[in-house]
Amino acid sequence: MNVTAEWAISLTLLGRSEEALAALAQVRPSSRTEDIGDQISLDIAEGLARATLGDASASEFVARARVRTAGIDMVVMSDLVALTDAHVHLRLGDPEGARRIALELIETLERRGTHAFAATVRREVLDALEADAQRT
Repeated sequence: MNVTAEWAISLTLLGRSEEALAALAQVRPSSRTEDIGDQISLDIAEGLARATLGDASASEFVARARVRTAGIDMVVMSDLVALTDAHVHLRLGDPEGARRIALELIETLERRGTHAFAATVRREVLDALEADAQRT
C-alpha cells in the first residue's frame, strides 16, 4: 500500500479529510502509474476522503479501484477496496448498499479464515449502521 495513501486514510479517520485530499493531490503526479497497488491505494484513500466530505464523486474512485483489482492476484487490496466501498456507501447515505457490500465481504473473509478482518468489517460498518439506526 502506498505510504501517502495510508497517511491520507488516517487523516480522514481523524476528521481531516481536506488535508488528506491535499496530500493525495501532491503525491499523485509523481506516483508510478504502472504500480497497480499504489494506484488502488491512492484511489481508495481519495474515495474515502471525498465520501467523508459528502462528495458523490467518491464512488468513482472506488469504482476505478475495483476495476484495477479485476484479474490481479492482490486479495488484500481487493478486500480493502470492498471495505472502502462499504464506507463510501455508508458516508454518502446508502446504508443498504453499505450493508450488502459488508455482508458479502464478511462472507468471503470468513470462508478464507480471515476472521479478524471479518470482525473489523462488522465493527466498522455493521456496528455503525446499528448505531445510526438506534439514533433515529
